[in-house]
Amino acid sequence: MKLSSPILALALAATVTAQGETRDAPIHDADLQAMVDKAVPLVEEICGRKFKDRPKARIGEIREIYRLMRGEFRAIYSHLYPKLDDKALEQLVDLEASVTAFSLFGKWIFARSTLYVLPETLKATLALDKGSKPDVRSLLQIVVAHELVHALQQQEIGLFDRFLAYRDVDALDAFQACVEGHAKFVDGEIAKRLGSTAEAEYWRGLFRYEKFRNRVPLRDLLQRSTRKLNEFRYLGGAEFVRGQWKQHGAEGIWALLKNPPRQTATIFRPDRYGHEPKPTVDLAGILEGLQVHFGRGRWRTLTHSFGEARVRSEVLWVEPEDLDPVLADVIASRELEASRAAITLKGRIKLLVFRDDSAAKRFLELAESSAQNERVNFAKQPGQKWNEFEFADEPDPKADEARVHRIRVKPTLLPAVHRLTIHWRRWGRVTVQVDLLNLKESKADVPKMLAELRQRLVAKKLVAE
Repeated sequence: MKLSSPILALALAATVTAQGETRDAPIHDADLQAMVDKAVPLVEEICGRKFKDRPKARIGEIREIYRLMRGEFRAIYSHLYPKLDDKALEQLVDLEASVTAFSLFGKWIFARSTLYVLPETLKATLALDKGSKPDVRSLLQIVVAHELVHALQQQEIGLFDRFLAYRDVDALDAFQACVEGHAKFVDGEIAKRLGSTAEAEYWRGLFRYEKFRNRVPLRDLLQRSTRKLNEFRYLGGAEFVRGQWKQHGAEGIWALLKNPPRQTATIFRPDRYGHEPKPTVDLAGILEGLQVHFGRGRWRTLTHSFGEARVRSEVLWVEPEDLDPVLADVIASRELEASRAAITLKGRIKLLVFRDDSAAKRFLELAESSAQNERVNFAKQPGQKWNEFEFADEPDPKADEARVHRIRVKPTLLPAVHRLTIHWRRWGRVTVQVDLLNLKESKADVPKMLAELRQRLVAKKLVAE
């Protein structure tokens, strides 16, 4: 089962193929410790705090990292989703730990107070690409600096315990953008001082969503949310931290980490920090139970906020400046994700409430434009025998707008045809998106689901009768 991941490990994950190969000699624990000793005074100077103890570092192995990361993920997810049953929790933990452990370059392990680095994973990743060839040791030096910032964050603010305190996904996303943005900002400044600008630019490139486009059909479609969130947390977070740094210096960043934004919308609009608008609409419970309409059987569900960072990860193929004024008018959001045992079998409901009808209408126009642009992008992608895109109106007399998007893709190397069906509704200032991923429309009663949801919104006086 694949439940959406609201948190990426505090790790530097090589989630794209890299650019280069290495002929460097093997890197041992002594080499790594020398990198740590070199980075420590630079991290201390830029962060304005000193390590109380000399940070420990060692070369890690994937199996060991996998086991250690299971413990971290289990603690975080059990607090974030307290209603998740044990089986669903273990499946989520296992999936996230597996994906993360096999893509790490470095990781500060909280339980061990030790920096683990996996140079062989980095070398193997670099060898896959035929582009520029960054120096491996210089790149690892940046990785070490980044992870040491997390070590200092743990020392100064009790970072891991702060993660355990979160119960809201959008607030957690915003906090992680500050955490990762801090580390990303510092590692960039250190790279400048070390003259490793080429490695730093390569390193930034690993976090750009564009790296993933036109690679493998469907995979981009299914994983785009995680990838775009990765870009938001690291690069978007770094820009937010940079702005705060210019105004308040190093101590201002520690104050930020202790009192982070509650919404990802603030990362996109830094002027909101310190006076974020308070919620005026309560959507708690609004989607509960609707998963029964996805079909018979048991569904494991997650329900959480659907903040701006996640909304943007769904509407990728339009210009950000077109989205900015529309998303500034979102006043409430909620998402329900229902999954079965299969990773690619799920249903999702995404609900947005805008300040007025015009903003909701404009958002649907942009979503439609994004989907149309995505069809053009799909036609350029290798690895598929064929694909079909359908855009049509749906009959729904009670909706101001009702649309359906159907996408069918036949990958070259896989026997099955993959399907994604998206049903859109707009009721005044409310928009709803229902996704069916490899779920048969004949088995899912979407009209009944939408009718029940509409009545709940009417009861809350968010939709006119």
